[in-house]
Amino acid sequence: MATEPKRSAKTDILSMRIDPKTRFAIEVVARYRGQSISTVVERAIMEAADHASIGSGDQPNTWRDYWDVSEGVRALKIASDQSLYPTYEDERKVDLAKRHWQFFYSSDNARFPRVAFIDILWPRIDEFLEMWEKTRSTDRFAVGKAMHKAIHDAGVQPPDWPPKPAAKAPPAPATVASGTPSWDAPKGGDLDDEIPF
Repeated sequence: MATEPKRSAKTDILSMRIDPKTRFAIEVVARYRGQSISTVVERAIMEAADHASIGSGDQPNTWRDYWDVSEGVRALKIASDQSLYPTYEDERKVDLAKRHWQFFYSSDNARFPRVAFIDILWPRIDEFLEMWEKTRSTDRFAVGKAMHKAIHDAGVQPPDWPPKPAAKAPPAPATVASGTPSWDAPKGGDLDDEIPF
């Protein structure tokens, strides 16, 4: 017998205790505006959130800087910001993501998330984190292989894994005093360095 796919909830329930005076105030505002109590509370929360500055500096963040439709992206953004006091568990997840940036970010600076990969991996993040803790000293690539398989099994092209070693750049040519390259310039640099007067 086929089962109906589980739908994600469009709303969440927030249960809170308020005193009778606050409850009465919300009811009066709701009646005056022709809104439900839930709508009055939601809009009041959004107005307060829009005016809350997070962090310091010239351009502090707002909640909108952390928002993303993807739960995993939101979690990584929040966990990466020290001004939001990440927990130890948050820090472990960010560490895993940064060490395996190919699966979570577009580059090793961890600025631009790979949403398609994160959406596949995040529901199993605790499993991958536990695997990383168990295998990091014996097989550094094991968790990456498991994430690679999860992405492949979801019908998405995974990143190359294990990563290929970076090619070494050829040595830079020595330069003469004018700053132009010279293949026959001495290794010590400028010829004037050799003259004692």
